[in-house]
Amino acid sequence: MLTYSTVDAASIPLIKPYFDFQQSRNCDYTMGVIYMWRSYFHTEYAIESDTLYLRMRDEQGRVFHLLPIGKEPPVLSLKRLCPGCDCAMRFSAVTEDQLMHLRAAFGEPDELIEERRWADYLYEKEKLSTYAGKKLAGQRNHVNRFLKENEGFIYEPVTAENIGEARAFLLEHRDIQSKDDPVAFREYDYTLDTLDHFSALGYTGALLKLPSGKCVGISFGETVGDTLFVHVEKALRNVHGSGQLLCREFAAHAPEHIKYINREDDMGDEGLRYAKMSLHPAFLLMKHTVIYRIK
Repeated sequence: MLTYSTVDAASIPLIKPYFDFQQSRNCDYTMGVIYMWRSYFHTEYAIESDTLYLRMRDEQGRVFHLLPIGKEPPVLSLKRLCPGCDCAMRFSAVTEDQLMHLRAAFGEPDELIEERRWADYLYEKEKLSTYAGKKLAGQRNHVNRFLKENEGFIYEPVTAENIGEARAFLLEHRDIQSKDDPVAFREYDYTLDTLDHFSALGYTGALLKLPSGKCVGISFGETVGDTLFVHVEKALRNVHGSGQLLCREFAAHAPEHIKYINREDDMGDEGLRYAKMSLHPAFLLMKHTVIYRIK
């Protein structure tokens, strides 16, 4: 029987090493997403046989598992999971390549639901870091207007010395949220919390500033394998082009081995979907909810 504990700041060093074993470009399998959204999803973890188990609960209290992460073959690790009191075993954020592990362990699922709102948007680093090509001409135009109106910019990596500026920027611009959305404002609070554990989470980040030194945007995320995951990107809407420039520069400053930039999902928000599609992703990483009813 697995013994679960609540994901919190103290658990970061315990569970973070296990994400090195995962091969997926799925943002749900990153330390940043697990920690940042732990309260929203009521996330818990267990460690058994050098394998990390993660589970979440929805508003009805139903349990949803992620696939175990560790050295063991997935089929073996999955066999340790037990159905809930309703005799159902649920898995969330399952990609196509992960489905084969579930089928090998439990057979064909009783329900397989494609969740478009949770699909990750992945972009080629080379294209996102230059906005080259006809399709991204609009993004280049926004950047060019920024440069014309502000006569340059400062790109400053986040360090222990300036992380206070990132916090001050967020506190000063709480209205940076695009709409009066309860989830968006919870994300704002979660973002502030993660700044307290920036180093422990293995984040990399940047401040975008005007030549005067005024901060107009922040971005941070983490790298796993050949992918840079952008967990947070906030820019002032009243400074035209700041968001597009921040996006480009964060991609351009990614480590050399990075091939893809994962800008995560749109949560079903039409505005976010339009913005992410306008960057012309290389592909969408589709995810599914998978349900087995144990008889």
